Amino acid sequence: AKRQQKSRRVVTHLDKISLWLWYALGITIVPSWIFGSAIDWRVNAFILMPVGMATFVSGIIIRYKPLLVGGVIFWVAGTLCFIVSPLDQYLVGGTAMIFGYLIPGYMLSRAK
Repeated sequence: AKRQQKSRRVVTHLDKISLWLWYALGITIVPSWIFGSAIDWRVNAFILMPVGMATFVSGIIIRYKPLLVGGVIFWVAGTLCFIVSPLDQYLVGGTAMIFGYLIPGYMLSRAK
C-alpha cells in the first residue's frame, strides 16, 4: 500500500511576518474609519501611507520589485492627498489602487 501524501503548504517565518504585517495594517486603519468624522472624513492619506509601507515590505519579503514600486506609489499618493482637494483624494486613491495593487498583482499571478 502506497502512502498518500497530503500536500501541505509549509509556513515559513517570512509567511508569518507578512501575515502579521497585514493584520497590523488593518488594526492601524480601523481607527481612521471609526474616528474619520473628527477630521471631516479626510482619511485617505492616513490609509494610503500605511498601505504603502505594507505593500513595500511585502515586496521585500517576496522579492518582487513591482510590489516595491507599488508601495512607493501608495506613499506618493498618500502625500498628494495632503495637498489636493477632498474630492480629488478619491481619484488619487483609486489610481494608487490600480497601479499599486492591481497591476503588480496581475503581473505576479501571470508570473507563476
